Amino acid sequence: MKLLVIGNSHAGMLRHAAEDTGTQLPELIFMAREGTGPLSLRPRGSVLAASHKELREALTRLGMPHSVDLQEVDAVILVGMSASVFQLGAMLSRHDVWGWSEADEGRPLLSEPALLAGLRASIEDSLAYRLAIRVRRARRDLPILIVPQPYPSEAILGSEGRFGGIRRLKYRGTGARAAEALDAAHAGVFGQMRDVHLVPRPPEAVVHGCFSHLDFMRDAGRLSLAGRQPDEDILHANRRYGAEVLATVTAMLGARLPRPQATSS
Repeated sequence: MKLLVIGNSHAGMLRHAAEDTGTQLPELIFMAREGTGPLSLRPRGSVLAASHKELREALTRLGMPHSVDLQEVDAVILVGMSASVFQLGAMLSRHDVWGWSEADEGRPLLSEPALLAGLRASIEDSLAYRLAIRVRRARRDLPILIVPQPYPSEAILGSEGRFGGIRRLKYRGTGARAAEALDAAHAGVFGQMRDVHLVPRPPEAVVHGCFSHLDFMRDAGRLSLAGRQPDEDILHANRRYGAEVLATVTAMLGARLPRPQATSS
C-alpha cells in the first residue's frame, strides 16, 4: 500500500511514526510544508505537482518530491490545514452556545446551527478542502482521508492570557460538545465529496473532550525530522500519536481496498 501524505507541520507526527515502522507497510510519500501547507500543489493530468519555485525549494529542503503521479498511489492523506479547536475557541470567546450549558449573564447566545455554519464556512475556505478538490480532479477514484489537526495539549489549561475561549470549554464542561460540532462540520463539508473520509482522533489521546493528553504531545518532532518542537509547544502531536493515526488509516483502507491477488506457483 502506497499513500501520499499532504499537510502542514502536523504531518510531522506521521513522518516520525513512519521512521519507527521502517519497511513495514504502508509506504508513505510526503509532500508537506510548515505553516499554511503546500499551497501551490496543482494537478497536471494525474500528476500533483508544486507549481511555484518557493514550494519546490521547500520540498527539496525536506527531502520530498516535487510531484507525484496519483495513479501510482492507493490513497491520499490530508493532514491539518483545516478548521480546528482554535477557530472554534475564537467563535466562542464572546458567546455561549444555546443549550450547551447555563449561559453567563451578559454573554450573547449563539445557536448551534449558526456555530456549525460558521465552522463549515471556515472549512470550505481551508487548504485541506481546496486540495481535496484538486486531488479529486486529478483522479476521481482515489480515496482521500482527512486527518484533523490534533487537539491542543492539555498543558494549555495551565496557561493564562491567550486561548481563553479554548480553556473555557473545559471549565464549562462543553469540550465534548465542541468536538462533536467540529467533527459534524467537517463531515458536512467533506461528506458531500466522493470517497472522502474523516479519520477519528486516537480516543486514548483525548482528554476533557477537546484536548490532547500530555503523553501524546511531549517531544513532538519537526516535519524536517531534525530536532523537536519547543517544550512550550501545545500544538503538535508526537510520534506515538502519529503511530495511532497510521494504524487507524491502515485499518480504514485495508477494509475497502482490493486485496492483492495471490500468484500461483
